[in-house]
Amino acid sequence: MIRETDGEAAINKRGELVKRMILTIAGSLGSFVLAVSAATLPTPPVAPVRNVTETYFGQTVVDPYRWMENTKDPEFVAWLKSQDDATRAVLKMIPGRAQLAERIRALDNAGVSIGGLTWVPGMYFYFKTEPGSDNRRLFVREGLNGAERLLIDPEKRSQPGKHVSIDYFAPSLDGTYVAAGLSVGGSENSTLEVLETKTGRSLPDRIDRAQFGAIAWRQDGKSFFYNRLAKLAPDAPPTEKYRKSHVFLHMLGADPDKEKPVLGFGLSPKASLTEDDIPFVLYTPASPYVFGIVAHGVQNETTVYAAKSDALAGASTPWRKIVDVEDAVTRIDVRGETLYLLTHKDASRFKVVTLNLSASQPK
Repeated sequence: MIRETDGEAAINKRGELVKRMILTIAGSLGSFVLAVSAATLPTPPVAPVRNVTETYFGQTVVDPYRWMENTKDPEFVAWLKSQDDATRAVLKMIPGRAQLAERIRALDNAGVSIGGLTWVPGMYFYFKTEPGSDNRRLFVREGLNGAERLLIDPEKRSQPGKHVSIDYFAPSLDGTYVAAGLSVGGSENSTLEVLETKTGRSLPDRIDRAQFGAIAWRQDGKSFFYNRLAKLAPDAPPTEKYRKSHVFLHMLGADPDKEKPVLGFGLSPKASLTEDDIPFVLYTPASPYVFGIVAHGVQNETTVYAAKSDALAGASTPWRKIVDVEDAVTRIDVRGETLYLLTHKDASRFKVVTLNLSASQPK
């Protein structure tokens, strides 16, 4: 006799549950369609059209909703609220929606969620979100079986109307310190700070405009590379903050506003970046080189510069370009003098190639 294994039974049981859920949702949607066919749906407000015509390089462009760019305009705020009211009125008509929402809420809080696990010798750092929690917290555990310790609870930093969240973290290579970015109201406009792992004590270091969180600690454990967005002029549009960013090398205890950049727009003729490029620096003690990684907006393919770690000298750093966009490289790793590249150039399913850094010529 062929018997069903425990694993197969579990899979089949889950399959039956999924079928029932699909049938339940389908039935609810069918009932909803019948219900609304005899009812009048709320009519969402129509956005006023106010054409703004401009010409770019001989091409005429008409923008009917330019007025919406002023998000503080009372008329625009009222229009958004009326859209929200109309949407909620329609959603409220779906049969069983409240029960379904309650079930989803119960399942969402059914267990602990762990994320961002990062290991350094002897220590594990990770985010932990517990059932019923409105926010994730940062913990550290010494050894696989060690007791976990809370490092950052953003709820204790929150105030009425100012909800604080942890955006990212990066422990130093020996785990002595951990850098973390925190922001208010889900803005992701992170302020970077540093904590002492053993005590949880916050160092005085505070760096604003550190949104991207690509922290690269150096082996000395007292300095790291990071990207900092440009400081906006009072009359500059908010989108300008993503242009002309730079990578800085921060020394613990130093004033970040007085530190010199090592990579970025207009800094060095040896590393040419556009205003919209976003630079990062990759460091690892496994190689005598550091790498300048240049992201071109949402493009997957990057540009990569290399320089000897001991040759870093701010704007005078002797960067040399070793990978450009046409090389179709999306990821890199390095060991010693060998650079490993993941590329889709002449390889629709990607391939891994190597480059000898001491023998390669600048592009």
